[in-house]
Amino acid sequence: MTNQKRAEQGLPPLTINGKLNEAAQRKAGDMFAFNYWAHNSPSGRDPWSFFHEVDYQYIYAGENLARDFMNSESVVEAWMNSPTHRENVLNGRYKEVGLAVVNGTLNGVETTLVVQLFGTPTPTPAPVAQKPSVATPAASESAPTPGPELGEASTIEEKFSLTPAALAQAEEEENGRPLASPFSLTKTFAVLLLGIILGVLILDVILVSQRRIVRLSGRNLAHLIFVTMLLLAVILTTQGAVL
Repeated sequence: MTNQKRAEQGLPPLTINGKLNEAAQRKAGDMFAFNYWAHNSPSGRDPWSFFHEVDYQYIYAGENLARDFMNSESVVEAWMNSPTHRENVLNGRYKEVGLAVVNGTLNGVETTLVVQLFGTPTPTPAPVAQKPSVATPAASESAPTPGPELGEASTIEEKFSLTPAALAQAEEEENGRPLASPFSLTKTFAVLLLGIILGVLILDVILVSQRRIVRLSGRNLAHLIFVTMLLLAVILTTQGAVL
């Protein structure tokens, strides 16, 4: 999905990098371990430390965060609707991407965190050409004059994306499995359960009406209204935030 957004703007696709996947996984684990939701940890650890931790050398880097979205489409759209995140998604300097979707408890609440890391690796310096071996000249011959020596490769300044926001990404992880969220599963289960209860109550009202069953007491209408309100609340509840 991220690459689709890039393709729409004529940008080349990003490729999955295993080290960036690992760095994203570690960043999500760090947020759960130290109970924070931010680009920098309470101790001041910045996102780039996770790049270095997995030995990913880069000249450009960026980070997008998201939490508690129902599906990948929602994550991507939320990032595209945010100017800073959109800038990272459509940043032509980035070449590679890594993703982690991790479930855990944050501030006492079941949470799904999405970490998206972008990077452009440091170019590998070209190997120095070896001079061909030649026979040792005779003593009477003069040794060949050496050519000019190659200078050292210029140092590439390490640069960071000034906006530590970045992209959504694939509908699938590198291994091809769909992204799953406990929030999504919980909400789906709640909707299904409330739908069953509502259906049973409606069926009960129909049967009582058709068979003219007399009850000493009954509050089916109140139950229907209550369950309907709960069902609507669950369906209309929107969670999710990007950072």
